[in-house]
Amino acid sequence: MISLPEDPHVRTCDEILRHFNVDIDVGLSLGQIDQYTKHFGRNTLDEKEKISIWNLILAQFNDLLVKILLGAALMSFVFATMGNNHMEEGISSFIEPIVILCILIINAFVGVWQESNAENALEALKRLQPELAEVLRCGIWSEIPAEELVPGDIVRVRVGDRIPADLRIIKLLTTSLRVEQSQLTGESSGVLKTADSLDMSKRCIEIQAKNNMLYSSTTIVHGSCVACVVSTGMKTEIGAIQSAVQRAAESTEDTPLSKKVDEFGEMLSKVIAIICIIVWIINCRNFKDPAHGSVINGAIYYLKIAVALAVAAIPEGLPAVITTCLALGTRKMAQRNAIVRRLPSVETLGCTTVICSDKTGTLTTSEMCCVRFFIPKNSIEVSRYSVEGHSYSPIGNIYKFESSNSSIRFKHITAQDASLQWLAKCLSLCNASQLTVDNGYKFKIQGEPTEGALRVLVEKLGCTDEKLNKRYLNELAARASHTANIFSNFWCEGVKLITTLEFHRDRKSMSVLCRDTEDTTTHIPIKTYISNNLISSSKSFSRSNILYVKGAPESILERCTTFMMPDGTVETITENYKNIILEEVGNMANDALRTLAAAIRFDGLGPLSEYSGQAKFQGAELLSDPSRFVEIEQQLCFLGVLGIFDPPRPGVKNAILRCQKAGIRVFMITGDNRNTAEAIASSIGILQGSKDSWNVSHLAEYDSQEKFSMLKPLMIEESDEKKSRNVSNGRFNFMRLSSESFNNQFTRCCSLTGREFEELPDNIKLSILRESFGVVFSRTEPKHKQVIVKLLSELGEITAMTGDGVNDAPALKQADIGISMGITGTDVAKEASDMILADDNFETIVAAIEQGRSIYMNMKSFIRYLISSNIGEVASIFLTAALGIPEGLAPVQLLWVNLVTDGFPATALGFNPPDPRVMRRPPRRKDDSLISAWVFVRFLIIGLYVGIATVGIFIWWYVWGIDPTDGNTLVTFDQLRSWAKCNTWQNFISNPVYGSTVSEPCSYFTTGKKKASTLSLTVLVVIEMLNALNALSEDNSLLQVPPWANPLLFIAIILSIMVHLVILYIPPIAAIFSVVPLSFTDWKAVIWCSIPVIIIDEILKAISRGYHRIIDFPMDDVNDLDVSKSHSPIKKIQ
Repeated sequence: MISLPEDPHVRTCDEILRHFNVDIDVGLSLGQIDQYTKHFGRNTLDEKEKISIWNLILAQFNDLLVKILLGAALMSFVFATMGNNHMEEGISSFIEPIVILCILIINAFVGVWQESNAENALEALKRLQPELAEVLRCGIWSEIPAEELVPGDIVRVRVGDRIPADLRIIKLLTTSLRVEQSQLTGESSGVLKTADSLDMSKRCIEIQAKNNMLYSSTTIVHGSCVACVVSTGMKTEIGAIQSAVQRAAESTEDTPLSKKVDEFGEMLSKVIAIICIIVWIINCRNFKDPAHGSVINGAIYYLKIAVALAVAAIPEGLPAVITTCLALGTRKMAQRNAIVRRLPSVETLGCTTVICSDKTGTLTTSEMCCVRFFIPKNSIEVSRYSVEGHSYSPIGNIYKFESSNSSIRFKHITAQDASLQWLAKCLSLCNASQLTVDNGYKFKIQGEPTEGALRVLVEKLGCTDEKLNKRYLNELAARASHTANIFSNFWCEGVKLITTLEFHRDRKSMSVLCRDTEDTTTHIPIKTYISNNLISSSKSFSRSNILYVKGAPESILERCTTFMMPDGTVETITENYKNIILEEVGNMANDALRTLAAAIRFDGLGPLSEYSGQAKFQGAELLSDPSRFVEIEQQLCFLGVLGIFDPPRPGVKNAILRCQKAGIRVFMITGDNRNTAEAIASSIGILQGSKDSWNVSHLAEYDSQEKFSMLKPLMIEESDEKKSRNVSNGRFNFMRLSSESFNNQFTRCCSLTGREFEELPDNIKLSILRESFGVVFSRTEPKHKQVIVKLLSELGEITAMTGDGVNDAPALKQADIGISMGITGTDVAKEASDMILADDNFETIVAAIEQGRSIYMNMKSFIRYLISSNIGEVASIFLTAALGIPEGLAPVQLLWVNLVTDGFPATALGFNPPDPRVMRRPPRRKDDSLISAWVFVRFLIIGLYVGIATVGIFIWWYVWGIDPTDGNTLVTFDQLRSWAKCNTWQNFISNPVYGSTVSEPCSYFTTGKKKASTLSLTVLVVIEMLNALNALSEDNSLLQVPPWANPLLFIAIILSIMVHLVILYIPPIAAIFSVVPLSFTDWKAVIWCSIPVIIIDEILKAISRGYHRIIDFPMDDVNDLDVSKSHSPIKKIQ
């Protein structure tokens, strides 16, 4: 049975063809196609069976709090049906279950809407696959749907084609082949490919090193080739990514807030169940009271009270308020370019402890830039230049080193800068890229990023035409309105490109043969001297062909016989001078700059000197055989070397420092090579200290934690830890340290490749992730990223993973919060992420984290407010049941308070101003509870007072009376407690008030309690409005955080009071809620009972400030951290 070849990158082309029994000139036969299609299947990605809408809806009810509410609603509906004696009471009793059911249904549909987006990342992966492929079958080349490809097919791919499957290159059709695969591997530039097989010792290497393989969904940017399909569908690398995304989606955990809310819900549910049972049992003695008519009716009556207690205890409005607060948080974040796709991610950001960031396009601009270059100065020195810029924008200053410590600004090329003129001309002609600009002044490159960097350098160098320099050099608006290639066009004007000698990896160079036409305006002087004797002048070369060459410096220098001085003088290059140049090149390489050399050949071209493109000429064999191009590229004149870099984004260094100040560690995970990754990480502050200290490859020899001491941060003894009252977030102890100690923590950094990390023992892996403040993982594959995120999760970290490529999708899905790039990000990355950065700016992450922390603190404020209010309601009902007095608050009233009256202030508390200390604290721990023991005690104290106040005013009305105009009959406290036996009281006659009758004395305690109940409800509402003011700050007094600190809270309180007045003073609505209007005297009593809640909470806050210290992150110590002392790869000129 045919199978897929193992490790096709180490097999020869003939072995691959024999494996599939295919001829490269014929392709597969029809029989083979049918056989392979049946065995391997179609070239498509699997489609996972989607969960039905009905199952998604049912899943939303799988929550203990929801089940309790659902049970309460059903029981209320049954009681309403059984006890429907009066029309008004009937309507009122049905409102409660209907409202509860509506809330549960709305929450369920919101949950379904959020979960319906889960499969979008997989759909985006499918869109990456090309629709058509050019294939050879039965000896005929034809285009077929890409999904019909099978392993063994012979395909042909060209520039611009998207690879349809995983291919093994069989034959190059051009001298070189370059592929853009950064979205799969994370590499910052195109990758050269070859048909040669790799050594068998390289069977297990990373994807990036398999340079004879083409991977599905990557793109050809230069050249063409014939290749054999070796994997299709889910067996491709892109298929492996889909499998990883699916596994990550299945293993996704709830957010920290969701877990805490669920834990709180379970605890609350158990407490509610116990209290309800206790209340029902306490009242067993009252089941037989005559007012109930029978024991069964008495049992049902007190069961309704227990249900009312459940309704009071459950904060029905909490899910809605949390959702509202998160939604408002997303709007705030959107204003700062952070687009949140999943609401819970807003809160998750606030407790992020580690950011695992991709490099290319996230920490860097993903736009190659020439940041340094040098040209010959004399026979023993070079002139060095530094170039500003971090994008393809042609605006940026150039500085020339005058000495090791000083520099001057280089304005533009002048007529005296002959060598720079030739350099600019060479870079313009040896270049297939084009610089473009859109209406928003965004510059882009069409073509190779490296050539784009050279194109931009030419635009920064300017030209010898003063008018052009004045009008366009460093003038962004003028550039955008005209053309982006002003100066490149100047240097190419009047030059005819005759032929191109394409790049080949053997000679490591490419060149173009050109001739100046009669109308050229860019004639550059050349004076050739050898041993101070004039050999020739520039005029002898003015109309001859000139060869412009660029390539690897080592290769170019081997073929150079001369070099050009700044004034155009050409001198013989010595071996000593070549060594000086190579030393400079080495310095650039050490700083992770990609180096390219430029050279020209203006004489000695022989028959090529007069070649103009004709088919037959002497020396045609040189141009027809690419292996002989090296013979043409000889006797070169060295012009200079350019250092190219994918620079860090502006502001990313400060953003990382802010993260470190906030106790958040930043790791770099990239597919790029180690030197480049280390250079970027060092320049932005992820890696600090000496380069030697980053190397941890020797750790594989260690097998004990005791020997792993190099990476351990400063720790303190347990006793000191207690003294310093530090906050431990599970893996790092943040405390008040001296600047020196703090710097010691920050310099424990590591750098290793994905393969090295994979081969380390598990205990060393965990130690690196737990104890290192800055880590760089280079040459990583998608599986490495997932392993890192998974291990961090096991260590209790809250991980944010950033990325923009297809290869980032599994890790983005698996991380606690996945963050993708909005501009450079692929659809796959965006769909797999929880948040998208609209401006691709790492700084936006820090702003989002700050917003997330503020939102969490505000959520704690309104949760504190809602829970304390609900405890007050529970206390009221519990005291009512314990004292045996008539129930003062009906279930529908409690439901109204929980959902409407409390909802406005709770939502407004989500707009509390951010605490200025929010980014001076370490991230909260994963196991931090929403409600601490002390806060819960405060809840109980406030709640107990709420219960006493609401029950107290109810008793006050019956026992002492409040407003004489009510005309209510006063009773003793003992009579009120035994109200159910009023039929047995002698000579008891009550005045008929609020629906009570003389014929039924006990009706005074049922239908006649409307005024007392209204007073209790109003006291509850007013106290909760005042309690909202208390919730402005957990510990600060209202004198420190005045009520006007949050104007929206004022508006919300007024709105809630107005809504309450509506139900009091509009008769039809008042009838539904069984309330009556209050007089001025009644309102005075309500205010008198409510005000003490502020006094009590102020006392509790004072106690809290005295005994509960807030641990701030040592901001002052962090300010002493000097990231600039780290090893920096980009030597900037100040």
